[in-house]
Amino acid sequence: MNNILQNYILRFFLKILFMIFGIFILFVFLITILDEIGTLKSFQEPTLIDYIFIVFFKSPTLFLNFVPFIFLFSGIFFFLELYKNNEIIALRNSTFSNFKIILIPSITSFFLGIIIVFVLVPFSSFFLKKYENLKSQYSDTSNLLMVNQTGFWIYEKRDKNKIFLHLDNLNLKKKTYDSGSIFIFDNNMEFIEKIDLKEGKIFNNKIELNELVTKNDDKKLMINKNKITKIDLPTDTILSKFRNVETVNFFDIEKEIELNQSIGYTTDFLTTRYHKIVSLPFYIFLMIIFSGLITINLKKTASYLVYGMIGVFVSISLYFLSDLSVTAGLAGYIPLILSIWLPILLISIFNIVGMLQTNAK
Repeated sequence: MNNILQNYILRFFLKILFMIFGIFILFVFLITILDEIGTLKSFQEPTLIDYIFIVFFKSPTLFLNFVPFIFLFSGIFFFLELYKNNEIIALRNSTFSNFKIILIPSITSFFLGIIIVFVLVPFSSFFLKKYENLKSQYSDTSNLLMVNQTGFWIYEKRDKNKIFLHLDNLNLKKKTYDSGSIFIFDNNMEFIEKIDLKEGKIFNNKIELNELVTKNDDKKLMINKNKITKIDLPTDTILSKFRNVETVNFFDIEKEIELNQSIGYTTDFLTTRYHKIVSLPFYIFLMIIFSGLITINLKKTASYLVYGMIGVFVSISLYFLSDLSVTAGLAGYIPLILSIWLPILLISIFNIVGMLQTNAK
């Protein structure tokens, strides 16, 4: 008898979950379509196929950000339906406690979270990389970034020439670099000159050059010591390179961390992404418990609209709590890893206290 009831609870919860998933998928596609209208305008010759691919490639990453809240809303409406149909009373009469009723969808969600980590996360990274490649291919201005064992590289296409910038030991916190080179070509890729850089700083999206050794196509060398020159390069894009780590496959994060450490680059954003992904199943698990506690305490005293407003309020609050905690970690006020797991620890404490009180009812 218990197995039959457990299977019923599981099937009913999955039905609600897939319905909420479908609603959020449509919502994400709508947001992406509206958001990417501006992106399409920057394309030289946009086509309908370009637009479809842009939306398709970006949507999985945006959808992934909504996953914890999808489970929160699914849990709220699942438990609300049980109360609405008086099924919660029948389950209690069949020796099902509040704890067990909440635990079945919670454990199911935890394993679904693991599937999301190993399936949806890699796919979202793959598609987001396709999205950025498509934008760089058709956009009027092209700024390409790459990090490998040789250091940091940026390619910038200008009206009359093409610039390749190479920097060694770029420190994003201090905004300094040890050395580097600038290779300048014309639009036909004919070499114009090379500028060797010997340490400098980054100010207001400009790279400050302290000591230059310039080599032009006539093989002449020119040394300018103690002369400060600034080259206008998109260093804001350089910084965003290390923040946009969502293009890095989950299975490659540890390798990317080792690579960045070997060439002196920050690993904070990669570390943040890694622990956010690892914590996702636990986050989802706690969201179901949290939704169960909300619904059991309110029972049928509130309308669907009230429950929806509560879900929106909780989602926004948790989002800002998580964002504030990570920001504090990146700023060095608290350990970075602790800043990622701190909201989950707080929700866990709240759920434990709530479960003890609810199960006693």
